[in-house]
Amino acid sequence: MTELDPAKIYPYVVPDTYVPHWDGSYVFWDLEHELRVMLVIDLGHIVSSIRPQELEEIGMSEETAWDTAFRNLHNDWGDKRMWVNVLNGDEGERCMVVENHWSAAATILLPGIQEAAAEYLGGWDFFATAPDTSFLLFFPKKLSPIFKNRLDQMISDRSVLFRKPCCRPRRKRLVQHVNYAFK
Repeated sequence: MTELDPAKIYPYVVPDTYVPHWDGSYVFWDLEHELRVMLVIDLGHIVSSIRPQELEEIGMSEETAWDTAFRNLHNDWGDKRMWVNVLNGDEGERCMVVENHWSAAATILLPGIQEAAAEYLGGWDFFATAPDTSFLLFFPKKLSPIFKNRLDQMISDRSVLFRKPCCRPRRKRLVQHVNYAFK
């Protein structure tokens, strides 16, 4: 096993079923809505779960590891490794999409991201969902049927393309995907 590089430690949002029953082998915490945040190491195009003994080997506490993970995620956000797009509907609706990086779903944990979504969407009456780990969608609670269908199709298309879903089952309709509600 290679030594952990603190610059490559990240939080990773996954379904709770992705983490085996707690036996002390993994570093994670329960988020909400059947989701967990795992501590992982970025190995390039894949990640690997970090085990407590790996942190011990480099003399890092779990608290320090989580602080490091969030700092790394924040730095990636600041370096624009994730894309932020705003999609507009025909009736003036908007949604905000964070994508293009395996840790995009974890950006929901960043300070200020929810406020940015509220600004883009024109208020706090919105939902957020992460249909897969590389995609986070903020959208208003009230959508026209056309825009809702457009977002449903986008989520369905991503479910076919990506193998790391954050929601179960993989092919749900938009209103069934919701992980978070804001008001």
